[in-house]
Amino acid sequence: MHVNTLAGRGQSSRSIDPSPRTPFSDITVERIRIAGPTLVFLRHLLIRPQEEFYGAEVIARTGLDPGTLYPLLKRLERAGWLTSRLEDDVAWMNRATPGRGPGKRRTFYTLAPEGHRAARHEAQHRTRGLKKPTDRPDKTPAGSLYSTPKCQVTLPPDDN
Repeated sequence: MHVNTLAGRGQSSRSIDPSPRTPFSDITVERIRIAGPTLVFLRHLLIRPQEEFYGAEVIARTGLDPGTLYPLLKRLERAGWLTSRLEDDVAWMNRATPGRGPGKRRTFYTLAPEGHRAARHEAQHRTRGLKKPTDRPDKTPAGSLYSTPKCQVTLPPDDN
């Protein structure tokens, strides 16, 4: 297997694996690379798997950066994990600010059934090696993968 290494001015070197991801054995969606923000997003989706959502709503709930989330949404949609639809005309016009117009239409996403299976598989598989939240309490922001119900931590009361 050939691995390319990229290093530029002021950048640390990192490896890129050009080989395709191993497909799921029994799930029909394309397998994608799972990094920390992807796992945060997938765990968020698994809390409300049937709920339709749009990007700004996910950003508000998870704290993910828009520059991370929107490419991730497109990648998951191309891989078959998500389906999408544009906001309908009535809803779009109803949220228009008087005198300014409705702005850009929202794109609503839904977790596809096979995408749900893939997300559940990845979330279960990827959390096995994670440190417990109590190992890093100062680096666990709201919306992180530790703030979902499966990994909630009860902190002791303050002595004040």
